[in-house]
Amino acid sequence: MLINISTEDFQNMEVDLLGVPVFQDKKYLDEVSSLDSAIKKAIEIKDFAGKKGEFLIVYPQNWKSKRIALIGLGEESKFELDFLRQGIGELARHAKKKQLEVVGVNTSILWSELDEEKAIAIGESLELGNYEYSEFKTEEKSKFQVKEAKVFSKSDIKDALNTGKVIGEGTNIARDLANKPGNHHPPKYFAKFVKDLFSEFPNIDVKIMEEKELSKLGMNALLSVSKGSDEPPKLIIMNYKGGDESDQPIAVVGKGVVFDSGGISLKPSKDMHEMKGDCSGAANTIGVMYIIAKLQLPVNVIGVTPMVENMPSGKATRPGDVVKAYNGKTIEILNTDAEGRMILADALSYTVDKFKPKAIIDMATLTGAMVIALGTVATGVFSNNDELAEQLISAGKESGEKMWRMPLFEEYGEQIKSSVADIQNIGGRPAGSITAAMFLKHFVGDVAWAHLDIAGTAWSNKQKGYIPKGLTGAGTRTVFRYIYQQIKN
Repeated sequence: MLINISTEDFQNMEVDLLGVPVFQDKKYLDEVSSLDSAIKKAIEIKDFAGKKGEFLIVYPQNWKSKRIALIGLGEESKFELDFLRQGIGELARHAKKKQLEVVGVNTSILWSELDEEKAIAIGESLELGNYEYSEFKTEEKSKFQVKEAKVFSKSDIKDALNTGKVIGEGTNIARDLANKPGNHHPPKYFAKFVKDLFSEFPNIDVKIMEEKELSKLGMNALLSVSKGSDEPPKLIIMNYKGGDESDQPIAVVGKGVVFDSGGISLKPSKDMHEMKGDCSGAANTIGVMYIIAKLQLPVNVIGVTPMVENMPSGKATRPGDVVKAYNGKTIEILNTDAEGRMILADALSYTVDKFKPKAIIDMATLTGAMVIALGTVATGVFSNNDELAEQLISAGKESGEKMWRMPLFEEYGEQIKSSVADIQNIGGRPAGSITAAMFLKHFVGDVAWAHLDIAGTAWSNKQKGYIPKGLTGAGTRTVFRYIYQQIKN
């Protein structure tokens, strides 16, 4: 979508649909009522009151815009940036659904000028709301995209709108990768996609590590997961060099299980189709790296995605098997469906050892227990570093992605002690998401580390605002904003 600045006032903005955000407070309702008789009538008969989440289409009398979308943001005193993001996302989604080519946004009823954060939010939500996964649909309507958005401003907010647009693009890349059916995105697909995606970016090097090299390095935890599949594993490393050569990088690691059957510990058939999205952490990591590279940020970032398929076969790992991970820890595999932590174990320890990051963040659809704990509303944050955890939660507030810190008390570590190896890969039903994080903690050493369990937030069963049905890309924008904060601070 092209996003341009317009200086035309309400009546003269020539678009198919013009979005006008309004607070619930009377003074704003009175002001917007004075613009057009159709708006005044809608407010008089209480079809629109400016409440948070309200969205009403009216047809103006003498405007160049064919339609107006009144967007409710609630009370001014309770305003949050994500209310604007959700409203503009709904604007783009409605335009896409109705196949309208050009939309407009005018926020001057509320703010005489848009600050950087609001402009970024508008740019990203226009892109995010214009998204639908339609690769395998044959109807042209499903593939329709809004072509242009005009955003009213008397000052130059072009850079902020572009930043938002790129954030939206990167998140949509993550959504596409995770939504793709399992037979269309094996590990080799991800490897080729990443190489092609970054081929024209000068500051990013891509390395694909193959099965033989992984075996030689002793990444037996990762290899234990891929043994049952005919698809060979990959370890994808994206090295972005935007800062000084001497600056320690920030590392982002994403779980990349392209399809998770559970292996020998086979999952129930109900909803197993959703396991195509078990690569969401890896997809998000690729999305984050795209945003950073496209914006040419002055920072060093390492992106690492271990890519495997978890399948049952005569070659598959058995419950009770013991393997030695890259860092020398021995692991008793009690459940082959606890596979995400196995591939992350080697990816995390290798990243710490090879790149010496100042902070390392992993994203993973790791545990069903996370869904039980927090549902689909919030992502669980686990960390060995208070400052890093607080910064990620703050970044989540900025992005509109709710984060909730979970405990890592040492007592939980007792549940993953093994009688035959150093640790075991499950700790039973109690505190399942915590014991999974305790397992990962064994592979990061003393580096500031945070684990984002996105199992509940990665998938949505309905469309709302800028959130699509299917895989959402949850976590991508928060991790990017954390990195963005480090640069700005």
